[in-house]
Amino acid sequence: MQKIILMFTAVVMAVFFMTACGDNGTNPANKGAGKILWVEVPDSIQIPPEGTFRKALVKAAVEDPDGLQDVDSVYFYSRKPDGTLANNGKPLPMVDNGKPFNINNPWVDAGDEKAGDGIYSLTILIDNSAPKGKFYFTFYMRDKAGNLSDSVIDSIEVYKYPKNKGAGKILWVEVPDSIQIPPEGTFRKALVKAAVEDPDGLQDVDSVYFYSRKPDGTLANNGKPLPMVDNGKPFNINNPWVDAGDEKAGDGIYSLTILIDNSAPKGKFYFTFYMRDKAGNLSDSVIDSIEVYQ
Repeated sequence: MQKIILMFTAVVMAVFFMTACGDNGTNPANKGAGKILWVEVPDSIQIPPEGTFRKALVKAAVEDPDGLQDVDSVYFYSRKPDGTLANNGKPLPMVDNGKPFNINNPWVDAGDEKAGDGIYSLTILIDNSAPKGKFYFTFYMRDKAGNLSDSVIDSIEVYKYPKNKGAGKILWVEVPDSIQIPPEGTFRKALVKAAVEDPDGLQDVDSVYFYSRKPDGTLANNGKPLPMVDNGKPFNINNPWVDAGDEKAGDGIYSLTILIDNSAPKGKFYFTFYMRDKAGNLSDSVIDSIEVYQ
């Protein structure tokens, strides 16, 4: 009986030892997977000019029931706007080493702010080849026992032009009521104006222009728009599209001097004005007219 009791005690001790120390007797017991507390990803970043890049610092704060010393790795996968994975499908590793960003060693000197605080960081670089659209980042934390945290997803919008508040508008236009057809071999001038505004400022105005519809319903200028300028340059017959008779540069009043010669058809010309911003937003149109008479 004593022999059996001793054998039973030995088995119990062995089981206890394996439970406390792991199956191979070398790994400490693990309390389970850690978790990602929060992530920080910039909402958006603008594609830079060619030959340059922009930086975006990405962060993830983690905790582990066995302490931060049990964290083996923190990383994320980046999914591009077309759905494919960036970095050849490999995870992007993050660090908690307190090293400032260094372009020559970006995976180690990754822009982390403080070593050992449980906030892992990586500086991502955006160059001119980056596709426009939303990138999704899926974050994970793995502990030294191989336990994986639940994933956390965040995103960043990569855009070409500055974030835009919407289309601008044409405040008013000014077109002469009428103009007389001149004698043969001469021409008459008419200054056409359009005042515009944009919620992102006048610097966001890309173009102001109008289409001219002739009395017979066809479009003048071979159907192409007539561009207006806000450059303050007086009219010059030798360069009328640039030196267009604008009165003051940068005041938001765009101008174009149109010319009427003896071949102009009689009747009413309708001008349809538009303003386009740098994001491609188009204003509502404004229509005015001029009567050409003999």
